[in-house]
Amino acid sequence: MEKEIIIDINTKYELVEKYNDNKISHDMIKYVVKEAMLAKNYGKIKLIINKKCDVNKNVTEMLKVGLKEEYQRSLEQYQDNNKRQLFFLCLGFILIFMALLIPERNVFKEILLISGWVPIWEIMELELYPDVYSRKKRKVIDKLLNSEIVENNLGKE
Repeated sequence: MEKEIIIDINTKYELVEKYNDNKISHDMIKYVVKEAMLAKNYGKIKLIINKKCDVNKNVTEMLKVGLKEEYQRSLEQYQDNNKRQLFFLCLGFILIFMALLIPERNVFKEILLISGWVPIWEIMELELYPDVYSRKKRKVIDKLLNSEIVENNLGKE
């Protein structure tokens, strides 16, 4: 079964960024990705772009470039999360090691021990929550890049 995502472009400003006519609108990319995520049970996705205004640009190519940029942005966010996880891991180990150097029956030892475990638990949160959405988003964008895109030039109505 095929899921159709219909995009109606009524004005040029719905398609392009406010200050750059050569770049597709980020809102358009978010809409397409969101609609494609809802189509998880469908095998293929077909994008139908209805241009109801005079747009002298190749919308298909602009959409593909915008989707590739969004994919790259998601990968960069994943790499930033990995760096943050490494930082928290090192911080946690340092604090726990410092707690081992302090003699028993000292409140400061307990504070360092607890403060060491908190960043280590933060690693788990960073791995489990934001990355699940990002991985799903990258799969959907990959599916969109390989989908059929149909441009209909309906002209002014």
